[in-house]
Amino acid sequence: MNTISEEDIDVLDRFLQERCEDSNGFFSVEMLDGYLCALHVCAQPIAPDQWLPPIWGEGFQFASVEERDAMSERVLAMWEDVAARVGAAAEGREEECMPLIAAAPDMEDMDPERTDEFLGLAWSMGFSIAIDLATDAWDEMCDRIEGLSDDLDQIDELMMIGTEEDNSPAITLARRMEILEIIPGLLGALEAHRLDGRKSN
Repeated sequence: MNTISEEDIDVLDRFLQERCEDSNGFFSVEMLDGYLCALHVCAQPIAPDQWLPPIWGEGFQFASVEERDAMSERVLAMWEDVAARVGAAAEGREEECMPLIAAAPDMEDMDPERTDEFLGLAWSMGFSIAIDLATDAWDEMCDRIEGLSDDLDQIDELMMIGTEEDNSPAITLARRMEILEIIPGLLGALEAHRLDGRKSN
C-alpha cells in the first residue's frame, strides 16, 4: 500500500538482523509483518508500550535517542502499512494484503515437495508472538468465529520445520504456499469482524 518505502523496509530489516536478534528480539521484517498483522486484527486493542518492546528484545539498548526514534518511526510506518493492507482485504481487495514474505529468487524453480525451504516461517513466528500478548481475546475470537481455530492451526503449520519433536514432520514447500494463500482472506475476515465489534460497542 506504499505507506513505507522499500528503502525504509530494508533499513529496518538490517537493523533487526544485526542488532535485535542477539537480544531475542525480532530478526526480520517478515517476522515483524506477521506480528503487526495479528496485533491489528485482534479484537482487543494492545497499546504500543506493550507491543513495541518485544520487537527489540529484552534489555535492548539503542545507541542513541535518534536511533530509537528513527527505528520506532519505521515500525509505526509499517503499522500503518499493515492497517491499509488489512483494511483493503476487509473490503474484498485481498490481492492488496499479501504478507511480506522473504522468498528465494529461484522459488518458482524449486521442487514443491522439498521440506528444507522454510517459506513463511518467520511470518508465522511473529503472528504467534502477537497472539500470546492477548490469549484471552484470541480464545474468545475462536469461540465466535467459525473456522478460526482451524485457520490458526494452519498458520502454526508454517513453524513445522522438522528440527525438534514438537515441530515435526516438516511440511512441503507446496503446503507452505497453500497456507500463505489463505492469509489475505483470513486477515480481511478478522479485520471486518474487529470493525463490526467496534461499531456495536
